[in-house]
Amino acid sequence: MAQISKKLKYNEPIPKNIKNSGVVRSQNYNDAVEDISNIYNIINNMGGGLSGANFAVVTASGTPTENGAELLAAYDVAKAVAGLTTENRYTIVMAPGTYNTGTALLVDTEFIDFVSLTGNRDVIFDLGVDPYPTAAGPVPYINVTANDVYLKGFDSVAKNATYWGSGTKYHFKVATNLNLLTVENCEGGPYSFGGDFTLVTPLIISGTYINCRGGYQAFAGASTASGTFIDCTAYDGQNFGNWGTASGFFQNCSIGGFNERGFGSNGIASGTFIDCIASGRFASSATVSGYILRCKGLFLCESATITGTVLYSISEQSPISTVSGSGITMYCIGANAPDNQGFVATNKL
Repeated sequence: MAQISKKLKYNEPIPKNIKNSGVVRSQNYNDAVEDISNIYNIINNMGGGLSGANFAVVTASGTPTENGAELLAAYDVAKAVAGLTTENRYTIVMAPGTYNTGTALLVDTEFIDFVSLTGNRDVIFDLGVDPYPTAAGPVPYINVTANDVYLKGFDSVAKNATYWGSGTKYHFKVATNLNLLTVENCEGGPYSFGGDFTLVTPLIISGTYINCRGGYQAFAGASTASGTFIDCTAYDGQNFGNWGTASGFFQNCSIGGFNERGFGSNGIASGTFIDCIASGRFASSATVSGYILRCKGLFLCESATITGTVLYSISEQSPISTVSGSGITMYCIGANAPDNQGFVATNKL
């Protein structure tokens, strides 16, 4: 039986953020049965959707602190539900709004998912503190330690940070080796999604990340990016296994900023890269043993040891390195980029 996190009262007005969504048309909860059904159907058809029979709706109709308390209360209710499994899940549906949970939302319980009501990146966290006060590291707004969970629609406000500067978002923190984790349409600031800001303890960032955005060294910077990354964007540099290992699957991912690097640069690029772009170095000064298809960088596979395959890719300002061993580059273009290296008629792609 579905659960609603807020007690429904006779003739109580519908919260504006729900009513204005276009889903709710009734004027009070007494005649809102059809509307609740519509909300359920919309959520059920969302990417990831609802799995199992249990869910709660967080209305987010109060102050950020009240919204945060409502979210934490819904999570406590979910944790008390017995018999949750990977097939029988509990979903907490969050209405658009600003949330303040005091400290980072600790996602530490398996099979309990969090999704935005709209599916958009509109569950905004503001903890009311400096997001990066000292060199000791960023402040997380969410801390994910559970493995089998699905998260969709989280974001944070951007603030002036004492150590990092203006426009800094809170940190989206994930633990190492969460191979069942799925994160979709979420955003965080520097080192989000597994960047190692200590440069001492590299993480293994497995799991699946879809349409997520992160800042400096996001997506396993100085760590191992072994998961699946689809339509992800880093708006600063040192991402996707830079100074570490990019061994996962990367499709339509990009690194913005000025002349920024990633995708295993200064490390190991052993994964599969399809339609990815770096504003600067792409698998440069790296051991390239993976598969690169239709990718582009200012310096792609420059000063690299290529034993893998590079096809239909572009290096805009430097030559692609000469292959070695079984390495292949074919149909690559750009500044002196070699073509058909390591390929003879007997080879099979």
